[in-house]
Amino acid sequence: CITVCDPFQGLPYLHTGKGDLDRDRELMAYLLAASRATGEHDPLIVVTETTKSSWKDVPDMSDILGSGRLGYSGDVVIAMRQVPLKAGTLLHALVTAEIGCDPVNHRLVQLRIVKGRRCTMRGNVWFVMDTLRSSMMEIAAQSEMTQAHSQCENEDRMQIAKDKAGDKGAKGKKYASKK
Repeated sequence: CITVCDPFQGLPYLHTGKGDLDRDRELMAYLLAASRATGEHDPLIVVTETTKSSWKDVPDMSDILGSGRLGYSGDVVIAMRQVPLKAGTLLHALVTAEIGCDPVNHRLVQLRIVKGRRCTMRGNVWFVMDTLRSSMMEIAAQSEMTQAHSQCENEDRMQIAKDKAGDKGAKGKKYASKK
């Protein structure tokens, strides 16, 4: 039996603690005990909310909302996010080559394994989601996608730094001309 709790924060549970963190700890302990009650160690999938910052950077365990016990209780923790596809980038070209057409109705999805026990390999798994058909397809070129994504993130960071430097320079000229 596989139990899926989605969303974890929305599950009704009367707790004995004082706040939300106590509730999260108690509910996680209850769910783990219930999944192991049969002696089979049935899989438990807990879908939880994350912070907004996890969508900007590489998600990790600190992005899970609620008690730290949520992430530490799991055998595997996987973060999922949509990665923007900008035309003209290597990511866009790889996705276009993978699906064989312009990815107008497709979304690039990154699953990042941020924690794993028992020899689970950490890393990224890339999917393309077809929004018209509500289907997902794993990308064959996993390592190329990870490299392209890193390259795009570095280019974005460099552009942001240039924009900030340009804004500071423009403000300095503005004040200098007033004197």
